[in-house]
Amino acid sequence: MSKPRNISFRVLVDTLQKGQFDSAYLISGEEETLTRKSEELIVQALLTNEEKLFNLLTVYGSNPEGLKESLTALPVFADRRVTVVREAQHIKDFDLTAVINFLDNPPTDACLILRTGKIDARRAFYKKIKGKITNVECSMPKGSALTKWIMDSLKDYDKSIEQKAVERLLSVNWPNLGDLQSELEKLSLVVGDRKEIGIDDVEELGGGSFAFTWWKLSDAIGSGNMTEAASTLSNLMYWNVRKPHQLVNDVFRLYLQMWIIKWHIVKKKTNEAREIVGLPDFVFRKYIEFARKRSIEELENALIRIKESDFNIKQGLRSPEIEINLLISELGNLAG
Repeated sequence: MSKPRNISFRVLVDTLQKGQFDSAYLISGEEETLTRKSEELIVQALLTNEEKLFNLLTVYGSNPEGLKESLTALPVFADRRVTVVREAQHIKDFDLTAVINFLDNPPTDACLILRTGKIDARRAFYKKIKGKITNVECSMPKGSALTKWIMDSLKDYDKSIEQKAVERLLSVNWPNLGDLQSELEKLSLVVGDRKEIGIDDVEELGGGSFAFTWWKLSDAIGSGNMTEAASTLSNLMYWNVRKPHQLVNDVFRLYLQMWIIKWHIVKKKTNEAREIVGLPDFVFRKYIEFARKRSIEELENALIRIKESDFNIKQGLRSPEIEINLLISELGNLAG
């Protein structure tokens, strides 16, 4: 067993495959698909289905009945006993004391898994376990890590995918892995008995996907087609699949990436921009085209205006729906 540390989901997978386990894991982060998968992988690595019957307890932090007893119990006909606490940030009083005692003197025949959302370092729970437990950080993967996740996920459907199709999927600003997983499942069904998913399959299915509609909005804004941007925004608002403040964040990310690329173009260091923004080649080439059409001053003014929109929405100074529509209109004027 190693010392407590911060690791990614991918590192967790690699260490489990090597047969390396820690006595306690804090699975944290807002990416629910990965937090759930992390729990499943750890339990599967430590216990067989038969062993789970007598050696696995799963409780919730707000009602951890049996937690203290499970942390001190011996495994039954198994090498280890596993205790899982979901929404563990709600553990308190004597149950939290029992958890701390376990972390201070971890047994070799037991494993404790604490699942939480995003870490709030101000909470007493996190302060007391800090440095005592291996933290599996579950955030939305990017770049090559997301590519590998797509490849691995498609193996479950006995499918592969061509590189251009992967790049097209990576060009979408997916809000979470759950939505992307749903898209992969639909693609696997669309191709039928065919083993490989191609770019045409992605494009055909993308027409009815809300995630692709979000991408279409960014593409329209980036290319300066504000008429199409306004139409796409209206569609998103009608279906209420993306909140105004989320759309503002999306637009800010787009303009920040364009500003970074433009700055490097001016400095004749375009290749360095590729590493900084971390975009797949398909998207990076398109963003270079977007950035070349704009000046540094225009992009900086746009970033200031987007931050104002974020402030106006958060402070309730203007209706979120009115603010996002006004923002898109004014960004068009800046490009004019």
